[in-house]
Amino acid sequence: TKGNNPMYKNTQDFSLFIRWDYAEKNKEFIKSIENSLIVCYGEATTNEFGTQIEVYSIKNQITVLKKYK
Repeated sequence: TKGNNPMYKNTQDFSLFIRWDYAEKNKEFIKSIENSLIVCYGEATTNEFGTQIEVYSIKNQITVLKKYK
């Protein structure tokens, strides 16, 4: 994903990664963070695919600051 609001200076590519064995547990929360400015608690790592944060629980690791339409 990529931030689309230059005001927040969040224009670099990044990923929130959910392993397959945690995806089902988070399924009901995925729509709640789409098109949103979020804060995610986790350790950011960089690998050959870019920068990412591994998410185990959307409910416990992510807060929505603002919803976009």
